[in-house]
Amino acid sequence: MYLKKKEIPAYMTVEAAFIIPIAVCAIVILIYMAFHVFACCLLTEDLYILGLRGSRLDFGSTYEDGVSYVEDNCEERVAARYFGNETPVISAASEEDELIVSGETVTRHGVMEHFFLMPGDWELALEERLFIQEQVKHIRMLTRARDMAEGLVH
Repeated sequence: MYLKKKEIPAYMTVEAAFIIPIAVCAIVILIYMAFHVFACCLLTEDLYILGLRGSRLDFGSTYEDGVSYVEDNCEERVAARYFGNETPVISAASEEDELIVSGETVTRHGVMEHFFLMPGDWELALEERLFIQEQVKHIRMLTRARDMAEGLVH
């Protein structure tokens, strides 16, 4: 009894030549999209936390305003957390009663550049606006109003 050698049909080679590379590219694109969405979520979180802490500087703080707090603490907040992306550039500004914290990063994927009409870099720029709160003054004002309502202070 002899084993016969099976022949591979012609359509199997066409499938291997076209379908498999397209499937691999689709998987790679999904991975890069996941990096981009991950960076978006992480950057939103970092901007909000920096802005929230900078907008609530209270009595005894070593920082004169929220902008200086954000500028001093942004590097340690974003250190080595953005896998698949460049380290974001974070800046802050102050307008009247608002602290504006903005950040920019880029998802780089030069391997897939212009393959299947995919752009070279995906840029991401976000901005958070937070109301500057003066907690100590607010709490003291409420305590004073309560004391006056109770008749403890004249």
